Amino acid sequence: DADTTYAALAARPCLLVLDNAEDVPAGDSRRAGYLNLMSRARGAGARVLLTSRVEWKELKPRKVIDLHPLPDDPALQAAQAMNTALDAGAGEADLQRIVAGAKGHPRLMEWVLNQIGGEHIGAKTALHDLETLRSQDAQAALDEMVLKTLAQMERESRDGGAAAQALRLWCVFRGSFTLSSAASLFSPSPASEASGRERGPGGEACESAERLLATLQSWKFVRTLPGDRYALDEVVIQAVTAARQVPDGAARAHFDHYYAHLGDYDRNNEPENHPAITADLDNVEAALAWGWAAAPERTVDWVDALRLYLGLSNQYERMRRLTERAIQVAQAQGYQYGEAYALKALGDLDRMEDRYGEAR
Repeated sequence: DADTTYAALAARPCLLVLDNAEDVPAGDSRRAGYLNLMSRARGAGARVLLTSRVEWKELKPRKVIDLHPLPDDPALQAAQAMNTALDAGAGEADLQRIVAGAKGHPRLMEWVLNQIGGEHIGAKTALHDLETLRSQDAQAALDEMVLKTLAQMERESRDGGAAAQALRLWCVFRGSFTLSSAASLFSPSPASEASGRERGPGGEACESAERLLATLQSWKFVRTLPGDRYALDEVVIQAVTAARQVPDGAARAHFDHYYAHLGDYDRNNEPENHPAITADLDNVEAALAWGWAAAPERTVDWVDALRLYLGLSNQYERMRRLTERAIQVAQAQGYQYGEAYALKALGDLDRMEDRYGEAR
């Protein structure tokens, strides 16, 4: 558990490394938890190394180490390899301009080449946008480039305005999502008064979402995955979130949608429904992270509804983390019903892991 972990950190010199921290941008509901983790680890005597393309200004004190750009030769080789893999068709002179304009930043080079190889933005426009970026910081420059592309889509595409609006809303998704989920968030369905469950989106909403997703795909904001699923590029989520363009209410709509479909205890206890939970587990985790503060009792209940799924899939570490958090939140809210079920779940977990002392 957490106390044992921090005690172990205090027992001997330790380095705690948190990689890819840009995946938890400012404003993300998970951010506070990571800040608390780092604070407690440092309090236990551990040294903390955070790797991120974006500086976490809340960390105080902190020492920032800026990495140098890739040297020209390796950066050009990387650009050449990307050009081939993406089938962008950029010439050697353009590749040299991309390396210089991106200062060797791999993700920025990749974004420019993706646009050059796409349907809408040729090399001339992409290079002009790259070479007129105002931001000096590599991540800020990448964010600016993404938002430039988004603005161009809004201006030039027939569905550009609606597609951009949908994209900003869909930036609350994590991992991948289905067409039905996209349609539900873009055009929320009313809840059934009898069941409290969300009705699926109608055919018109799905057709609209499919059309907007096709527009976003053609502009390289969205990609398709096996199983009829979609995913937003992580750099897009980062740029839109950092610019605070995600609409108010998007996180609640995301929570409500997945709670309605994956938060029912009885349905989750049917093994045939478990693949659906697995497919959307990233979205469930993101919804829970938002719900601890915004919808605490429903979130505690949701964790209980996931208990059998997590146990049967041997996700004991995840089950323990979520159950311990559910106990803390239930106690803070005075939610005795939820606390009782969470304590029982924790005892069951201890027995499953042969931790009989803790179970008693």
